[in-house]
Amino acid sequence: MTKLSTIILVLLGISLTSLAQKKLEKGVVYTINGDSIQGQIDYKNWDQNPEKFTFQTSNGVKTKYDLTTAKGFKVFRSDGFSEVYERAIVEVETSPYRIPYSFSPELDYQLDTVFLQVLALGKVNLYYLKDKEGKEHLFASKVEESSKPTELILKKYYNSDPSDGQKNIATISKYRNQLTALTIDCKDISMATINRLPYKKGAITKLVEKYNQCGNKESQNAYTFQKQKLKPQIWLNAGLTSTELSFEGKSSNKIEKADFDQNYSWVAGIGLNFYIPRTKQRLAIYPELLLRSYSTEGFYKDQIYNEENHTNYNYSFDLLYLKLNALVKLRLKPEGFTPFIIGGVSGAYALKDDNTLVKENVTYSTKQVYNSPAIKDFRSFEQAWVVGFGLEGNRLGVEFRYENSNGMVDYVELDSSVKTLYLVTRVRLGKKN
Repeated sequence: MTKLSTIILVLLGISLTSLAQKKLEKGVVYTINGDSIQGQIDYKNWDQNPEKFTFQTSNGVKTKYDLTTAKGFKVFRSDGFSEVYERAIVEVETSPYRIPYSFSPELDYQLDTVFLQVLALGKVNLYYLKDKEGKEHLFASKVEESSKPTELILKKYYNSDPSDGQKNIATISKYRNQLTALTIDCKDISMATINRLPYKKGAITKLVEKYNQCGNKESQNAYTFQKQKLKPQIWLNAGLTSTELSFEGKSSNKIEKADFDQNYSWVAGIGLNFYIPRTKQRLAIYPELLLRSYSTEGFYKDQIYNEENHTNYNYSFDLLYLKLNALVKLRLKPEGFTPFIIGGVSGAYALKDDNTLVKENVTYSTKQVYNSPAIKDFRSFEQAWVVGFGLEGNRLGVEFRYENSNGMVDYVELDSSVKTLYLVTRVRLGKKN
């Protein structure tokens, strides 16, 4: 287990380092001089709006662009959608957006030059900014009025006297009046709809998209941002297992003293791979449903006085489990055949729990045989932790996994342990995404 842990820690370090590595996506940069240049952009799936980015031309020349050299840029993501950023000089409302709020209802604007992310383009343009403090801002402009982006305002503040110890929170929802003014010429959008609208990027994007399609659903909405989604990949799993069963503590049937055979058996099932957004398809949630079996036999000889007076304990287990694993997988690279590490927790329910104790009392030539369950109160549900590593491509994968579960015993004075090594192969179904 020490060697396995070392391998996993090394792969973990390499994989975490790789998360910061560059991922070039097709893109266009719009320079401050009015040029449009095709090439590749070092796409970082930004959580906060970028202030600079690296661009590479088709002949491999790299250039760093920032707010002084680029009017904007467009990234063509690997999922088939795009992200657009436009340079803008805007007034940003900087009041605290979380506790502790300010005690003033006044809006606090600061002039700033930023790359705004485009959420929707049409009769009304909608933009998004997440600043360095983590505050989210939405901006809108109306094309026919040639207006610059103006922030949609939501502000919370304490409306009580700080000296009396009370902190009542008041909310200024100016954004609803702003959206009403922007969409007033569309009969499909009612005041009631806007009054129920939360200050959320997705909700306001849908409203603006509806407005841009008002009267002409085919041509008025020029662009709508599509966020990256958790897309499942389906994998079929099959492999071999090596299992060791042991007991510790004290019992009436001496099972803790028995030596159990190492068992070799099979495992099969299905897994769903969900890549987490903003991890460059390297970090994934991996739930699994598996069917596994194992059987083993154990023996203990309790010699009371001499060879002619002893008791033989013969234990046998024949088990079948349905397992649900909740795992996290970290890949070294987003594409191609690459190493990965995996870990998580597991729960298993015993579909078959045959267990037997054959007790033989031997006194000279006399033998008395008694049959009983090896575990009288068999625990049907067991829990485990899982770690492993492997190699995985776009269609095929192989994994070496270690699992340690608490087994089938839930007694005060007796514990069970089931340690299993897995060698699993995977085949992916469906189209590449």
